[in-house]
Amino acid sequence: MISSRLQLAAIMFVSVHFASCEAIAAEPWSDAESGLRIKPPPGYTVRQMSLAAPFTVRVAVKEPGDRDTGCQVAFEPLPQNARLSQADINRIASEPDWRERARWSIATFSDVSEEQPYLQSGIVGVSLIAEMKPTFAAPDRAKALRNFMAILETPKGRTTVVCTAEKERFESRRAAFLDVVHGVEPPRL
Repeated sequence: MISSRLQLAAIMFVSVHFASCEAIAAEPWSDAESGLRIKPPPGYTVRQMSLAAPFTVRVAVKEPGDRDTGCQVAFEPLPQNARLSQADINRIASEPDWRERARWSIATFSDVSEEQPYLQSGIVGVSLIAEMKPTFAAPDRAKALRNFMAILETPKGRTTVVCTAEKERFESRRAAFLDVVHGVEPPRL
């Protein structure tokens, strides 16, 4: 049997440990080559992932319990954007046609339930909420998930954030997903 003093010490240790976990800010992350920077929300960590074309940077931003949920941030250089100013790109991204192309790019395999302009750090983009079409040939697990996506373009390229949660948990994680997106600073020239 544990003495009451040891029980109290254990409770104090656990309390201090959890309190310190809540108070510790997540570590900022940056990629020197591209200039992509991420300040994850508390409780989230950033881990580099293997690259997949056309991305030159790809990272996971997740809570400790996330396996196939959480967020991914990827950067794709777009040399054709270099001739445009951020104001030019923002004007293009503000047009309904640009947002419709973003929606169309995932419409083959996803049903988009929300699409709206998105503004962050002087960059106009688009945010989307989508889930796998039930008719699309994909694992059942993929069909049990809902995705929040944000696409931001700069003269240097396109930064894409995709955050995923089980459909029944999506709304409870939505605020944290927005915090992840707000913590992303796309590369600039």
